[in-house]
Amino acid sequence: MKRNLLFLMLMVVLFPLTMNADEIMVGTATGDKNVAPFVNSYPNSWLEMVYTAEEIGQACTIANISFQHVMGASFATNDLRIYLAETTKSVLANKSDWTPESELTLVYSGANVVIGDEEWESFQLDTPFEYSGEKNLAVVVAKTAGGMNMTLTWACYDAANSVMFTASDTDPSFAQYPTASALAIYGKKPVMKLSDGEESEGGEEEGEAEGNEEDDEPATLAAPTNLRATIRQDVEGFGYKFEITMAWDAVEGADGYDVYVNTATVQDYQMGYTNGTAYVAGSNTEGTLEFYVIAFNDETESVPSEPYTITIVDDAVEEMTASFNVYPNPVNDRLYIETEAEVKEVVVYDVYGRHQVTETPSHQGNMTVDVRNLSNGVYFVKVVTENGEAVKRFIKK
Repeated sequence: MKRNLLFLMLMVVLFPLTMNADEIMVGTATGDKNVAPFVNSYPNSWLEMVYTAEEIGQACTIANISFQHVMGASFATNDLRIYLAETTKSVLANKSDWTPESELTLVYSGANVVIGDEEWESFQLDTPFEYSGEKNLAVVVAKTAGGMNMTLTWACYDAANSVMFTASDTDPSFAQYPTASALAIYGKKPVMKLSDGEESEGGEEEGEAEGNEEDDEPATLAAPTNLRATIRQDVEGFGYKFEITMAWDAVEGADGYDVYVNTATVQDYQMGYTNGTAYVAGSNTEGTLEFYVIAFNDETESVPSEPYTITIVDDAVEEMTASFNVYPNPVNDRLYIETEAEVKEVVVYDVYGRHQVTETPSHQGNMTVDVRNLSNGVYFVKVVTENGEAVKRFIKK
């Protein structure tokens, strides 16, 4: 990941200053991932992790558990729970090797918990847990949320067969104790911090460091501008039907750019990042999507750019566009469609691909579509004829 080097350097420099006598650091970060501990890629999840007695190193009263946030925007959960249990297993033997429900102790439960808004995501336990130090520790995190956020990543280290989870896009029951096998067993375990009290607010030394950070506040980055896109179809050697090249102007001081898309089904999905000013993606289907870009460097990131809308249309569809016209544009109430072909269906949809109006003509030739009930904005009208389909953009005012 792009900020790994900076993150690892900061970890080495800052940990000696922020470690308290009552804190136990478990694991040394070697990277960051978005799976554990919160399974950001699914709204509903149950995840179990096993930390060995050797990793923890001592008996303790656990009153606070923290995981280190590396990058990505925060998001809110509907319900979040943490369970702990001592266990004899040091790894997860198979996808059914869940710690028995009867052995789990619910130590934290919260509603509308925002995760990813602090460097350390800390949970003050409702019930402190007495850890003997003799057995290993199973940590379970269960959650439901209104959506997902794959951009969030957490500091982790390599530990084979130490994490497993089950999850669902739509079924909240997947945030309850599993009755089936896990989706996957994973080998990247989150760095964890345990303490026997509330998180320290920081002493004089930490306060001084914060003051210096304010004095050396990083320069801001401008948001990328002049977003644009080109689409090529059936490019030899490219793995998709449509090759989509998204581009923008360079931002002074930026080391790279995160690229996000919005579609009818996914919002704020991170496609990836690039050190240049263009990003290539592929698609096998027609449709509409919106992309935006955030510039970043090792110190800061910009606000998101203004979004740019891309409409993907088959070349065969474009060939008949010349014989299809819509007016007036912009339109207030009725959109007139003029074509020499026999119209079979007319569909109006918004920039996210959601259908707004569907008309089936009762006669051949020109027709009108009532758009009075549409909100002001940009729309697309798709006309289906005996010669194929065509799409045109219009504005409702």
